[in-house]
Parts: sequence; C-alpha cells; structure tokens
Amino acid sequence: MDIVYVLVSSGRDTLLEQAVLSAESLKKAMPDAFLRVLIDKDTEKTLTGARKKLYDVFDDVLAIDTPGETSNKNRSRQLKTTMYSYMEHDFLYIDSDTLVCEDLSSVEKDAGDSPIAAVSDLHIPLSTSPLNRKIERQSRRCGFHPSFDDKHFNGGFFFVRKCAASEEFFKQWNALWREALAHKVTQDQVSLNEVNWRMGGVIGELDGTYNCQIRRYGTGLPYLHEAKMIHYFASNRNDSVPYDLSDNNLLRHALDDVRPAELQTILDKPKAALHKIGYIVADKGVAKKLLWTPLYKWAEELILKFR
Repeated sequence: MDIVYVLVSSGRDTLLEQAVLSAESLKKAMPDAFLRVLIDKDTEKTLTGARKKLYDVFDDVLAIDTPGETSNKNRSRQLKTTMYSYMEHDFLYIDSDTLVCEDLSSVEKDAGDSPIAAVSDLHIPLSTSPLNRKIERQSRRCGFHPSFDDKHFNGGFFFVRKCAASEEFFKQWNALWREALAHKVTQDQVSLNEVNWRMGGVIGELDGTYNCQIRRYGTGLPYLHEAKMIHYFASNRNDSVPYDLSDNNLLRHALDDVRPAELQTILDKPKAALHKIGYIVADKGVAKKLLWTPLYKWAEELILKFR
C-alpha cells in the first residue's frame, strides 16, 4: 500500500518529530507499505544532523517547489491539496500527529466504491459537534457549505483511488482552499468539505477506528480500544489535548539515539497514553454542554494565565 505524508517544518517546531514517530509506528504495523513524504524546498534545507532521520523512516522524501507561498502553513496546505499529482497509485494520506496501532490495508476494502473515504470530524454529525458554530462561521465567511448530509469529514486521514473523480476533487480542493485564503480562512478542512458538497457527497464514510481522534471532547473514546490509528492533534495549540504525546517537550526527544522511557512507553502502548485525563464527565446535561462552550475555554485560559 502507498501512504503519503506532508511535512513543512522549520526546525523550530516538532512537526518533523511527529512525522518520524508516526512513520515508525506505521512501518511496525505495515512493514511492506511504501511511505512517501512530500516536503517543500525550505524544509529540505533543514534536513541535517539528527533531522536526517526523516530519510531513514520514509522510503521516498520528495522535495517540491512551492512558489509564491510565504508561510509554512500555506506551503503545507499547497502540498496537501495537490498531493494527488505526486502519487502514482491508490494511496492513503495520514497527518503527522498520529500513531498507527494496526494494519491499515483493510481501508481499501472498507472504502467500498467511494473514490475518497474518510472519518467524520470528532466522529459525530456536525449538528451535534462542539465545533459546529466555528465550522459554520468559517464556511459562511467563504460562501461554503459546512457539511453534506450533516457529515463534516476530518482531513487527517483519507483513502484515495486514482480515478477521474478523485482527480477532479483535488483540482477543486486546491482552488477552493485558495479561495478560502482570500477570506482569511487558512484551514484546508473547510474547503475539503465544500468540495464534497459540490460533488454530491463523493466522500465515503469510514469507521472511526481508522482515525480515532483524541481531543478534550471525548467523542473518540468509544473507538480507542479497536483503534487502527490514533490522531492526537499535537499541532492544535488552542485545545486541551489529553493524549500524552501532545507535549512538545516530549516530542523533541523523538530524534534522540536513546529516547526517554516515557516516550518509549507511549510508542509501545499507544492506546494507554491517556495519563493527562484528570476527570471524565459522564453527564449528558448541563456539565457537558458547559465544557463544550467557548465560555469554559475562556475561563480555563484565564486560570492558567493567573495561577
């Protein structure tokens, strides 16, 4: 199976470290998989010293020109929305802030006849998502539709068949991402879901175990025990992520010759790396609704600032 990652890293972040750990976990679960990582030319220049480890864990490191893109985020989005052009066969895309727990090759069968298949964002319909207002606000700003049939797909894991429908999908995705940029929406997921709406719901829905999303909302926990891949959102600095690996101080040791025991324990038992959880709210009423509001997030940040 062909699997592709996208990496744009300055060396001052931990994105390369995340990619290395994810690729290592994938090779452990799928030793015969072909791993390619798309990088920009600036990232290529940083691959010295310990950062050369990227060449060890990926079968192909493909450096691509991204003319006109001035920020790392935009170069990353450009590569992601054009990745179809750099893959010869059906492929699987995976975000870097992930750990693969089991063989993912069954995704080709589970995708059915869909040219593209993915997992719903937070594993739930958009109408019940704690992020629905934010997503709808961003979509309205661009004149986009936030979902198709109440499904808003997460862009951190998807299977793609090489076919005319997928080629058209990526052509529109890149164009609509650029359109969203003009409205100061830099995320690629809003444009991803707009393309899905325009193409009549072309994305097929995969079981949540393929992209078990661990965030403070807890909606990914029902899929954790059978998770094929864990998505821990290390790059989301605006969220309280309960997963142990979403810690830059720990991630920076990924390139060490001898890794800390704490890091190795997470890699050995990725489904148990939830020691940051301080409490679980089982209530479906007021308490849960309060924790999902911007008011709670504001209060949390205020306490952290002045404690």
